[in-house]
Parts: sequence; C-alpha cells; structure tokens
Amino acid sequence: MEIKKSKLALAIFSLISTGAVTLPSYAASTLSEAITEEGKASLALRARYEGVEQAGKAEDAKAMTLKSSLTLATGSYKGFSALIQGDMTSSLGPVEYNDTLNGRTQYPVVADPIGGDINQAFLKYTNEQTQITLGRQIITHLNHRFIGHVGWRQNMQTYDGVRIQTNLDAVKLDYSYLINNSTIFGTDVEIDAHNLLASYSINPEHSISGFAYLYEQNDVDTNTYGFDYTGKMAGITAHASYAIQSQSAGDYDVDYFALDFSYKIAAINFTLGYEALGSDDGAYGFQTPLATKHAFNGFADKFLATPAGGLEDIYIKAVYKYDALTLIAFYHDFSAAEGNTDYGQELDLVASYQINQTFSVLAKYADYNGDAGDDISKTWLQLEAKF
Repeated sequence: MEIKKSKLALAIFSLISTGAVTLPSYAASTLSEAITEEGKASLALRARYEGVEQAGKAEDAKAMTLKSSLTLATGSYKGFSALIQGDMTSSLGPVEYNDTLNGRTQYPVVADPIGGDINQAFLKYTNEQTQITLGRQIITHLNHRFIGHVGWRQNMQTYDGVRIQTNLDAVKLDYSYLINNSTIFGTDVEIDAHNLLASYSINPEHSISGFAYLYEQNDVDTNTYGFDYTGKMAGITAHASYAIQSQSAGDYDVDYFALDFSYKIAAINFTLGYEALGSDDGAYGFQTPLATKHAFNGFADKFLATPAGGLEDIYIKAVYKYDALTLIAFYHDFSAAEGNTDYGQELDLVASYQINQTFSVLAKYADYNGDAGDDISKTWLQLEAKF
C-alpha cells in the first residue's frame, strides 16, 4: 500500500491559520456559534534528527524530518462536537534511511515515511456520564501496553470505528469497535476489533481494571483477556498486570505478566520492573498488535514483534525532575521466556527541557547490545513547538 497523499490534509494546511482561538467553557447556543465562535485551531511542529547504527547494515541511517500537525475542533452544540486533524511528515535533508516503504534497505529502519494523512476526523456526543465518538480517532488504554497511539513516531497511530465511554462514579467502562488501523507508516490495515476496558477505583490509592481485546486480521483471531492493578502504599507505587492470549493460526495459548514497584528517594524516582511475554513451546510469542510498543522493552525497538520464544525484560528506571528539566535512565536485561537464551542488554537515556509553553527540546539515546551480535544504537535530537 502507498502512503496516502490526502488532498483534504493539504487543504487543511492551507486554510487553518497558525493562531489559536480560545475555546470557551460553555456550550454554544447555535451550531454556527459552535463552529465560528467556539472553534479552535492549533498547530504543532516537531523537528527531529534520528540516527541509527545497526549491525549487518551497510549504511547508518540519518533522518531529518519535520512533523506538522494542524487541528480544527468545534465547540459543543447540544452535546455534539467535531474534530479534524491533518498531519504531514516532511524531509529536511537527504532521505538516508529505510522508512519500510521507500525500498532503501541498505539503511536501518526509521519509521517516519514522508507524506500527509488525515490523522483524526470524528463526531463526538457527550452528556454527563457518557461520551460516544464516531470516526477516525486516538484510542489509548491504561499504560498503552495493549492499545495506544504510538505518539513517539512522527505519524501517530489512529483508528476508524466507534468508541463508547461511560463514567459511573467509581466504575468506568470503555468499549470500542474498530474496522481500520491507520498506522504510523501512513497505511490502512483492515481489522475487526472489539476492545473492552472496565476500571474500578477501590479508593483514591488503589484501582483495578479488567480488559478484553478481540482482534481479527486476515482471518486470524488474536484474543486477549486480563487485568491491571495500580496501588500506592507506604510511599511505594505498585503495578501488576496479567493476561492470557489465544491465537487461531496455530491454536496457540500464551500468557503475559508484568510487575513493577516505584519509590522516590530525594528528587529521584526509582522503578524496578519485570515483564514477561510468554511463549507456546517456542513456536509463538505473546503479541500486542495495537500497543504503543516503543514505550516498552527498550527504545531501540528491538522487540516490536515478540520472538517465538517469548521475552523476559528485567529493568530498572530512574527519573529526575527539576523545574522544567527531566532526566530519565533505563537499563534492561532481555532473555527468552522459554528456554535459556539470553538476548542482550540495553541502556536508554533521555533529557528533556520545557523552554516555555510553546517550545521544548529533547535528546534521547538507546544502545542495545545483543548476545547474537545484533547490536543497535539510536540517537535523537528534537525541537517541538505548539501554538
């Protein structure tokens, strides 16, 4: 499939001004007022350098790209509102990387194809307890482990379908039916997915959620059921998650387990974690096809697809924040969930600074050292502006 060159996206770019209109907090009395007086236009720009060195590749990747995102949102009229968002990824230099679509396989992958897309376009209805969204939209659940937007890439992942969210005091229900995945590559993937998340706040310190993700693509069913718990006690924040997954192509059954504890010492928040994506006799590893995978198992993205032998990730994370500065360090140790195979280790470093309400900068580094000699190192430098 070719990346979409949407005329509508280009039209939005030319018609929406870079200035923003403040959205009033009250509902409009007429449809015209909701559009012309309470409407909001916003612009976001993100310039990024990404460099990749990968064992076995003849050339190093060097990608200079600019993400331009324009959003037009109406105010609310009788509970209804609408939003449309156009994204464009442009090259700021030579295309010396493999975006998975351009055929430049001598370079490592940088998953930011050049082109434009309608990233979101939806109609929403909201009342005191329920929100219904119809169209192309962002959907995230919990920590993005099973469904997310992959916001790190220049083109976000969005979905076509209907989503119903209901808030019943301590209980929140979130159901969506999806027919299409608009991927980070600017391509459409036809799916048939039912996603259900039910969350219960036991008290302000403890909550538990149950979920079901029933995903079908190309006549292959991947069904996942599980729970997620977060709680805080004696200054320690604990998180635990368990899921079981079946996959029809090989009649596989695998499980997933995650456990982490966080504790703050002085100005540094430390996290010790363990995550296991199981394997069915070394033939199939637990998969999360709609997740924000970059947020898990190392920023080098070595394990976007879980190996057939599964994956165990033991990690430690440290986060330091001072004013507008944030420093993050990760260390991962990877091995197979089944068998005695060691995959390797990874060090991840991030430094970000919020200059003001408009501008922010970020530097990021990932260094994966594979036991099989499949090393990967990645460097990012980024400037972001929101108007």
